[in-house]
Amino acid sequence: MTPRTLIFEDDEATRHLLAALLRRRGHEVLDFANPAICPLYRTDGCSCSLKLACADMLITDMRMPRMTGLELLRRLQEKKCLVPRENLLLVSSDLAPEDLQECKEKGITFLPKPFSLNDFQRWVSGCEKRIDPNRKLIDLHFLLKAGSAAS
Repeated sequence: MTPRTLIFEDDEATRHLLAALLRRRGHEVLDFANPAICPLYRTDGCSCSLKLACADMLITDMRMPRMTGLELLRRLQEKKCLVPRENLLLVSSDLAPEDLQECKEKGITFLPKPFSLNDFQRWVSGCEKRIDPNRKLIDLHFLLKAGSAAS
C-alpha cells in the first residue's frame, strides 16, 4: 500500500520540501500551487467516487490564490470528501483565533509556520497508522490533467 497525499501550497519552496519528505517515506504525492485544481472548487459535488477517496492525506496552506486553505477544507467536508478528517493538515504563519477554534472543532490538525520537521513527521506517522491497508483510492488522471493547466 502506497499512501497518497495531496498538497495545496502556493509557496514553491515549502511545497517542494513537503513533497520531498513524503516521497522519501514512500508516498505518492500530488502537489499544487492553487486549490482551484480540486474538483470541489469548481462543482457542487465531488467528482470522486462516493465509495473511494482521492487521497489518504491532504495538506493545505491557509493563504493561497482564490480561497483560503480553511475554505477548501470546509468545502471538502461539506461535500463529504472521504479523506479522513484526522488526516487533514492546515499550515499557516498566522491563523486567527476563530480559525484555530474551527480547526479544533472539525478535527483538522494545524501546524504553525515555521513548523518543526519532527512535528510534521509525527503527524505523518499518525496518519500512516490510520490508513487501512486494504483501502482503494480513485484514479487521479483527471486531476493530473487539470493540474497542469491550473498550477
